[in-house]
Amino acid sequence: MGTGVLVLLLLTEPALATHLEGGYAPRGERGGDPCRELQGARGVRRERLEERLRARGIPCASPVAAPKEPSLTVALAAISPVGDTVPMGANRVPMARFVFSASCARDVTVESVLLRDRAMGLATDTAGVWLSVEGTRVTRAQRFAGHREVTLRFRRPLVIPACEEVPVDVFAAIALNALASGRHAIVIEQPEDLFADAPVTGDFPLGGEIFAISLQQ
Repeated sequence: MGTGVLVLLLLTEPALATHLEGGYAPRGERGGDPCRELQGARGVRRERLEERLRARGIPCASPVAAPKEPSLTVALAAISPVGDTVPMGANRVPMARFVFSASCARDVTVESVLLRDRAMGLATDTAGVWLSVEGTRVTRAQRFAGHREVTLRFRRPLVIPACEEVPVDVFAAIALNALASGRHAIVIEQPEDLFADAPVTGDFPLGGEIFAISLQQ
């Protein structure tokens, strides 16, 4: 009997797999963790290893999901301030409530938010707008600029814990000399309006309801 034939006869099925696959034999048949064989395997080799593990009923044979990337989802809260008529000089008027939700990959930090006023009113109608979290003001009050937009920076970066959500309220102070019948609606227009350490997603633009200024003070 030739030497080559003898070698093939001595090879068991796992050993034959080792010979043909370039050194692989499932660890499940030798002790240890068979799932370790998938670590570092790529392309066709990984597919073959997974197929062999599946044939032996080893749970880790299914493709290993890549780690999820962190992300921040922004939405208008289900219960957000309802549009109303507000008097000139009114203070702490709730304009909108947004919900910031972090994915489960890790905590997400937000540095600032750009707000726009997208209703028919003057930028000078509001004496200032600010953000609040759980009743605590977390930004300074700022006036809208000529394009009726303002960037509000958190006094301390707002941290959204992984897998959790934080409601963020927008308040405004109406100027004493505001234009009567002026209308205002607070909007986060696009993902780029938030400066965060993770990609931002949401059904943009996200806007609160319209508030109109009355003649009364």
